[in-house]
Amino acid sequence: MDKIDESKLSETMDIIDRIAEIFETGANEDYDNEFQELQVRLRALTGKSDINISSFAEYWSWTSLEELARSVLMPTPEKQGLSDEEISEIVTDICECGYSDSELAYYLEMLKLETGLVDIYNYIFYPNMVGLDYGADTEDIIEKILLDKKNLF
Repeated sequence: MDKIDESKLSETMDIIDRIAEIFETGANEDYDNEFQELQVRLRALTGKSDINISSFAEYWSWTSLEELARSVLMPTPEKQGLSDEEISEIVTDICECGYSDSELAYYLEMLKLETGLVDIYNYIFYPNMVGLDYGADTEDIIEKILLDKKNLF
């Protein structure tokens, strides 16, 4: 399930790659005019005013250029009032590795908003941190998330 405008992907990748190249020269984002111009272009392209370009330095050490661009282009998650079934489907897809890295970050944030569980990451990846067995299966994780969600509201 891709939530980005594919027509913006190439330009976003070019901007991110150029920002990373400038960081490689040792330039400082606060004093380099090209940084500022690239940041303005990227914010206009994505519609996001809170993009932190310093996170693009040496991106290749933790992700690919395309995946980073996709992450930047993903919309900001908003609470939608998802049903328990919809939440269960998202958790299942996460547990079954059904999302790319950019989609994973989006859906984890969405789950945090939908459930009120600020440590939603732990429920899925470290269930022992929330009172489950480390090897808990997907159904146990979903049950715990829905139970704790109900207890918050």
